[in-house]
Amino acid sequence: MSGPATIPLPDLLSQVGREFDELAREVEQLQETLSDVLLGAGLDPELLHKAQALDHVFQHMAQLAVIVSRASQQTSSDWHVPAEPVLRDVSLSGLVGRLTGAPVEAVAAGDIDLF
Repeated sequence: MSGPATIPLPDLLSQVGREFDELAREVEQLQETLSDVLLGAGLDPELLHKAQALDHVFQHMAQLAVIVSRASQQTSSDWHVPAEPVLRDVSLSGLVGRLTGAPVEAVAAGDIDLF
């Protein structure tokens, strides 16, 4: 892995919070779309109920975003973590780039984002 040897902990936590927030919004949109499709198709109400479990995921991700973002504000700017062991097995290069602040090439739609 190339990039910084260390990552400022407040920056890392702040970006993780933004990642959680973005994922929460994507899950919320997915849940709304899926619910609309299932209702429109007249499918089994039990299936619709199961699909609404995405709301549970959305709520937890949104709250984790808040917690991690607030933790970043309470963390000393002097605190750093070593980048390599923290990000060693993270296979999404875009995510690694956002977490380290390193530039990353854009991935075309439909392509796999590998580290």
